[in-house]
Amino acid sequence: MMPTTSNPHVTAKDLRTDKGDRTFPSWPLLLLLALSTLAALWPTWRWFGLRFNDGGDEPFGLIPLLLCLGLAWNDRASLSLSPMRLVISGGLLLIYGLTMDALPVLIRSAAGIAALAVLTGAYRRPALVALVLLALPISASLQFYFGYPMRVAAAEVAVGSLALVGIDVVRLGTALDWREITVGVDPACSGLRMLWFCWVAAATACAFANCRARGLVGVLIWATVACILANGIRAALLFFPESGRLEFPAWAHDGIGIACFAFAL
Repeated sequence: MMPTTSNPHVTAKDLRTDKGDRTFPSWPLLLLLALSTLAALWPTWRWFGLRFNDGGDEPFGLIPLLLCLGLAWNDRASLSLSPMRLVISGGLLLIYGLTMDALPVLIRSAAGIAALAVLTGAYRRPALVALVLLALPISASLQFYFGYPMRVAAAEVAVGSLALVGIDVVRLGTALDWREITVGVDPACSGLRMLWFCWVAAATACAFANCRARGLVGVLIWATVACILANGIRAALLFFPESGRLEFPAWAHDGIGIACFAFAL
């Protein structure tokens, strides 16, 4: 049964609280604590700034960061404080400080972001947390760990796609072999940039739809599958001019990539 009250301005929603997580709105205090947490994470922001100027794709991280800030501001009424979350976020910040010289900066940064998410209650909107994580300079790490598997997957999809039109192509590692002609799927064609943008789009859609963690994970998985299929189709289409079977205009390489990216989105 719901508790009752004689105050006509108090609703049933106001009377419900999560056990062990009683919240109390206090914007000045929340803002102060959030700024203090940001200040404590200054090594992360310094690393973040340095990576922005390394000549890679890291400046694109501003896109999910700005999206997250805009969505969080639009949903600011749901942010609140609770004693339990203050303790948890403080513990995460302590771990962040104690592992300063022991863990890679990317992992420490994730711990710092988790502390901020717990403090503000943003963890209840996992899509916002995902956008912040995607804002981190992870392009080089993605290429190092997932570049080769993504190229293999693209080549495998290309082999299957070409087989549908009667072209018998064999995959050799990340290359397509046809009648002693080899067309390679190089690192630039791994599709990781496409995958990153698809993840950002998926997280943004989940934020607007207010998806739970399970829904977010499901959408990210489908976004990954869509990206792998799109990049494989791209590799299959580019096989024709690269192998000399057909002649495409100069703009076709970029045009095919944009079309496949739009398909994935």
